[in-house]
Amino acid sequence: MHNYYVVTLFPELIEPYLAHLPFKRALEKNLIQVRLVNLRDFAIDKRGTVDSPPYGSGPGMILRPEPLYNAVQSVAKGLTNNPRIIFLTPRGKTFNQQIAQEIAKAENMILICGRYEGFDQRVVEELQAEELSIGKYVLSGGEAAATVVLECSIRLIPGAIDNAKALVNESFNTANVEHPQYARPQTWRGRSVPKILTEGHHKKIASWKLSAKAWVE
Repeated sequence: MHNYYVVTLFPELIEPYLAHLPFKRALEKNLIQVRLVNLRDFAIDKRGTVDSPPYGSGPGMILRPEPLYNAVQSVAKGLTNNPRIIFLTPRGKTFNQQIAQEIAKAENMILICGRYEGFDQRVVEELQAEELSIGKYVLSGGEAAATVVLECSIRLIPGAIDNAKALVNESFNTANVEHPQYARPQTWRGRSVPKILTEGHHKKIASWKLSAKAWVE
């Protein structure tokens, strides 16, 4: 079983995703376990404080190191194998299909969702964690990023997708995006499906797919 832990201030933002594919099927088959860890449970005081102003001035607040560290330690102490620890942040390495394939093989993984203006860098160093970004833009928090990383990775676990063959030629599995796709009807608003796709000549269709101008480097 693959164990995923998400440290977040807003578990309710992630929980609805677990009721839908591919999460639902993977959970039903006991392929995965997903535990949402509320960072507020590790606040430094009864008021639920988990943040503070940054040193060196600057706008907003950042997450303190103590709650983050204690939350991760509470999860890690119950695991037999060391977890892969990832902080979700715009400054991290850009997430891609290759990283998703690596994460899909991990037995234990802890995702930490940033909030406010980020988090104390010392906790990243103390935990010897990775920093990962889903793109060069800013979100209000890491919860949306966590669902992206989880979905991309979990659907690659054998059994999470009914038709495993569908994963083979997916976009980016071979550094390429898929060719243009067409469904019924054959003609829609005056636009027709490319004739070659309707003739049943498999070799020609395969050649067309390779030459379609949807490929990227």
